[in-house]
Amino acid sequence: MQNEKLSRIYQEALKDIDSACNSDELLNVKNKYLAKKSELMGMSSLLASLPVEEKKNFGQELNQVKTEVNSKIEAKAKEFAKKELEEKLQKEQIDISLPGRVHERGGENPFHIIIDEVTNIFLGMGFEVAEGPEVEEDLYNFELLNIPKDHPARDMQ
Repeated sequence: MQNEKLSRIYQEALKDIDSACNSDELLNVKNKYLAKKSELMGMSSLLASLPVEEKKNFGQELNQVKTEVNSKIEAKAKEFAKKELEEKLQKEQIDISLPGRVHERGGENPFHIIIDEVTNIFLGMGFEVAEGPEVEEDLYNFELLNIPKDHPARDMQ
């Protein structure tokens, strides 16, 4: 690189990237070198004051430094992400030999508790529980009881 200041910034950035120990430190390094008000980004303002012949070379070098620093930071970030994922997976291992969780069943419905109590009271008094269909057919309600077809009880209300 021809520009000494640019090469110095590049070398410092590489040292800082290599010395970063975790993703938070790496984020600080990224902000230090690639933020809008960083020294490296401030170098782009020098382009306006340079002669036309030097602008092209300086602009290329500046862009090359920016992309290299950014790619190194991204590579290091991927390393940290992989390392953090491995640590997380090591901590969160599942022991399949442990017994499962027992789900407790809920209590009995209060309505059914009262029905059972009342049924037991009537059974104690000698009554019987008879179960059958909730709606009886015409045969069982009227025919077998010998109620004639024209009886008022058989009229549709």
